[in-house]
Amino acid sequence: PVIFKRKKSEKLLLDEVVKAGRLLQKSQRNLQIGQLIALIRKQLNMSQHLLASRAKVSQAMLSRIESGSHNPTLATLQ
Repeated sequence: PVIFKRKKSEKLLLDEVVKAGRLLQKSQRNLQIGQLIALIRKQLNMSQHLLASRAKVSQAMLSRIESGSHNPTLATLQ
């Protein structure tokens, strides 16, 4: 079996995203997923371009997800 190991910087980023998500979840109960992604991205001072490249989607797709005009698939969210 192949074991996938994350780089330390990727693990730290994921930890930050999870922590930011939990904080926002407590205060922003009625947000759509795109709004939540945008809030977390902004809280982490990330550009759409950077997040899109890390999520392996286009910047245009991320923009549509954040604006609510497109719902991300489960695979995209993972």
